[in-house]
Amino acid sequence: MKTKGVKAMANIINWRTLGYLGLIPFIAAAWAATTNTSLLSLSPYQVFVAYSACILSFLAGTLWLKQTAQIATIISNLFTLVAFACLLLPAQLALPVLASGFVLLLASEFKMGLFTDKPLGYQLLRIVLTSIVVLCHILIFSAL
Repeated sequence: MKTKGVKAMANIINWRTLGYLGLIPFIAAAWAATTNTSLLSLSPYQVFVAYSACILSFLAGTLWLKQTAQIATIISNLFTLVAFACLLLPAQLALPVLASGFVLLLASEFKMGLFTDKPLGYQLLRIVLTSIVVLCHILIFSAL
């Protein structure tokens, strides 16, 4: 019985660690944009939008967990297509769309009940991470 608790705790720690590590590129690109610094000779806006689109697409895959609902699969693909389209848009258009995408994805996960079978703390983690990501979008948009 204790091993289940230990494994569950290890998964939470892994999710937390990976989640917060995933914020580093968002924060680094936002910092670079506000300080007018390039990242490996690339525009921080370009780096930010590309990373944001990748992460939004990755997270959209969580909707596939709701395999009983075909609409979840369609919505997941729509998030991915919108994220891809943002790669083709100027940053001033892509940033608000991507920020909205993160908020809508989180709302979709709530609506579809995807947090019911997750360990305690995961839901709060997703709320905190999404909030920080959206704040980074606002910060980098204000630096345009």
